[in-house]
Amino acid sequence: MRFISGIHFPPGVTNQAPADLYGIENTNRGCTLINDPTFQSKIPPALALGGGFGLGVLTGKADVMDSNPTVVNPGGVPIFYKNAVLGGIGVVTTSSNLNVAEYAAFAGSTAARSGAADRFGPSPAPPGVVFIGGIALPFVSQTARPAGLSAGPVVGTGSYVVAPANSPGPPPEGDLITAGAGPMGGLSAADVKQILDNAEATANMTRAAIRLPLGSKVRMVIAVADLDGTIIGLRRMQDSTVFSIDVAATKARNMVYFNGTIRTAADLNGVPMGTAVTNRTISFGAQPLYPPGIDGSNAGPFFNLYTMDLASPCTQGFQSGAANSNKSGIVFFPGSAGLFRNGRLAGGLGVSGDGVDQDDYVTNGGTQGFEAPTNARADQIMDQGVRLPYFKFPRNPTN
Repeated sequence: MRFISGIHFPPGVTNQAPADLYGIENTNRGCTLINDPTFQSKIPPALALGGGFGLGVLTGKADVMDSNPTVVNPGGVPIFYKNAVLGGIGVVTTSSNLNVAEYAAFAGSTAARSGAADRFGPSPAPPGVVFIGGIALPFVSQTARPAGLSAGPVVGTGSYVVAPANSPGPPPEGDLITAGAGPMGGLSAADVKQILDNAEATANMTRAAIRLPLGSKVRMVIAVADLDGTIIGLRRMQDSTVFSIDVAATKARNMVYFNGTIRTAADLNGVPMGTAVTNRTISFGAQPLYPPGIDGSNAGPFFNLYTMDLASPCTQGFQSGAANSNKSGIVFFPGSAGLFRNGRLAGGLGVSGDGVDQDDYVTNGGTQGFEAPTNARADQIMDQGVRLPYFKFPRNPTN
């Protein structure tokens, strides 16, 4: 994940564009998505085991300016069996050699199955590697015991914080929140269903960037928010990434706030009120280099928004008030748009589950009939001589 979330892609290569998932540390921090016991029983919040916020808010980036491309904590490895993901294993260490954690996780993920002759993975589907922009993403580097280390003495058995248990099965799919009209009346139930259906239909035609085998279609989580941030439709397509539930809902809420009348000039410095923005717009201006990826340049006009969000989880912009159940932070990567009717904001749409260009493409499909006025879009604005982005689509997205 660190490889695809820094200020350059590949990491450490100067004057290269940023990685797609810049700021991903600021997601899935345990904010309330939907304050409904039935939903929370299906999708528990991403809290630390002892309660409270998850690791994202405790660690964030070790270097807020993100100038060190080697900062990474390896030790998270998926568990495969016959090319299918069954779970994951995470290991942390007090050793200064962090590769110890990755080796321990790898060893656990390739253990012999209890009572069986075969073993677990890791064994992703052919060709066994994902390419982004022609660059192979790293998977597991430390598959052997690190040099100079040997097995130590057993000092005790300890006790379980979470005891071994049978898997409860895969997370739920389909409409996790049934399409409905929200309390603010921006969209009808029929509107929300149409938006979800249009986005899903677009997804079913869109070639995936991160899925194997090659040629697979994207699998998305799609969320619609009312004007107060209430999630009034949330659909998880089969096998879509679980972390995308939080991300899609938060993107939808961001679109309501940053496209609405309650945001202030400080939220998006230099962007006139009434401008239609997307999370791609926000990300572009919220990085420590501006234009993004150009070494030696100053921080972006919205970088103060990024540092604020890092320190203040579950809020949304400088004037959004205290955290509440309709706020879940800010997502600093693309896949969203405001929903408009007759030129007026009616809601927000968030999409997550694949490469960010694919997320944008599916978002655009979902907004058909609810598009922002062209002359109000952020891509009509130049900031410091740089055009702000609105959407960006993959080349040949359906082939």
